[in-house]
Amino acid sequence: ESAAAAAARAERAGQRPRLPRISDLSPEYRRFLAIVFLFNLGNSSDVFLILRARGLGFDPIEILWLYAAFNGVEALLGYAAGSLSDRVGRRPLIVSGYALFALVYLGFAFARGHLAVWLLFLVYGGYYTLTQGSQRAYAADLSDPDQRATQIGAYHTVVGLALLPASIIAGLLFERAPGAPFLVGALLAGLAALALRCSPRREAVAPG
Repeated sequence: ESAAAAAARAERAGQRPRLPRISDLSPEYRRFLAIVFLFNLGNSSDVFLILRARGLGFDPIEILWLYAAFNGVEALLGYAAGSLSDRVGRRPLIVSGYALFALVYLGFAFARGHLAVWLLFLVYGGYYTLTQGSQRAYAADLSDPDQRATQIGAYHTVVGLALLPASIIAGLLFERAPGAPFLVGALLAGLAALALRCSPRREAVAPG
């Protein structure tokens, strides 16, 4: 090991680790995290979808089939969605996913029959396919390469901070009216889709 390399290693070892700060994030990343928080504030636990289906007459076996169909859609379309994200960019998929979520939740607010619930669960699998990988990839795209792990951790922290009150709020609303939490979720998802769509950042498409 050279003397210069040894000196650099000793200097790094002597430095105290600095806690991450919001100012370390780029303006684009901060805007994205604010949008993610807004969306997830209306993204309550999937348990409420199950409760909604139960309230519309689905028995436990039928609900298992609903969830299997939802997971099947997500699994079948996952590779295609990842490939599309690499070609057209992350943001269009996330915006589309948020908009799809808004439509699905609006549907759950007013659903009345079994067929509607089946269709909504299938489309809900499409929302998951469009957003889950794309959001994490977009967070990585916007992060500082020197602090990537820390800044991706900030993304997951924001998601977690939003999901807890989301389910509490949804539970309170559900007790008053079963469709209410879905109306709120649809509204917040629609606002998040609009905010991300109008965000000034121009994302470079990843090379195919």
